[in-house]
Amino acid sequence: MINPVEAALLLVDFQDRLAQIVDRADRVTPNAVRLVQGCQALQVPVLATVQVPEKLGPLVPEVAEALGDVQSIAKAAFSAMREPEFLAALHRAGRKQIILTGIEAHVCVLQTGFDLLDAGYQVHVLSSDRSAETSKTAVP
Repeated sequence: MINPVEAALLLVDFQDRLAQIVDRADRVTPNAVRLVQGCQALQVPVLATVQVPEKLGPLVPEVAEALGDVQSIAKAAFSAMREPEFLAALHRAGRKQIILTGIEAHVCVLQTGFDLLDAGYQVHVLSSDRSAETSKTAVP
């Protein structure tokens, strides 16, 4: 069970270029915004990554706005756990349960999830993906 005192939210790669091609694109951004707002209301720390932002662009503007002062962390690896800046932010959050969501469930979310599990975190996956089929294959 998710405990708000032990949990952190991780948004993986909610970038405009990816959000445009995701399955049910009209729901992805509003759902991510609601998730951020809900976690903020419960004082659950929120972390966000962007994959190679110089190629895929910044966070979707609505998500960036909902995040407020939370800065996204750029990454080049599929797993956020391979980025020192992300590891430092995760350590500062001090939480052992991770609510994990993102657009590329079959790649970046999956790799990050596996690495979080290997590091001893409890992982709860909420996913948006390019298609229902790749989302199904991404569940560990």
